[in-house]
Amino acid sequence: GTAPVYFAGRSHELCEAARALQEVRAGAARSILYYGLRGAGKTVLLNMLENMAERMELPSEYIEADEKEAGFRTQLAQAVYRLLHRLDLRQSSPVIQRGFAVWKAFADAQHKAEPGRETPGSDMTGLLLALGQAAQAAECGAVLFVDEIQYCGAEDLEALMTALHRVNQKGYPLL
Repeated sequence: GTAPVYFAGRSHELCEAARALQEVRAGAARSILYYGLRGAGKTVLLNMLENMAERMELPSEYIEADEKEAGFRTQLAQAVYRLLHRLDLRQSSPVIQRGFAVWKAFADAQHKAEPGRETPGSDMTGLLLALGQAAQAAECGAVLFVDEIQYCGAEDLEALMTALHRVNQKGYPLL
């Protein structure tokens, strides 16, 4: 993912992403998924978007999924915690405190989870809904960048897509 001198053929994606970041900042969002062959520039694009989010002062976190079993859920829990902390610094509220409680249940469940078996608190949809509600309460939105998503297990990928779909349905400012 080293940025080239000229990033050819991605102006449409950059404009769409800039618009999506503006929408998150304004309180609305929809998820975006970039895919393509190895070396097509997906990581470079995500890095550029992360830089845009930073310039816009949007709380954001970058996750690079790895091949470790159960690694993605742990990475997600860590990223959500950092985002909740940033949102709390902007505007503390009971909704954000509830987000921390949901996060704690999710993080604790990861240590107790048996592969392929849901445990109380291990619900990724609940976690991302709580983050979306916290972002809405802080009136600023939040962004999660997930790179190398192909390393997520099928169950984690399905849970992530389901969670993001529900966040989008609720109109929370989480991208």
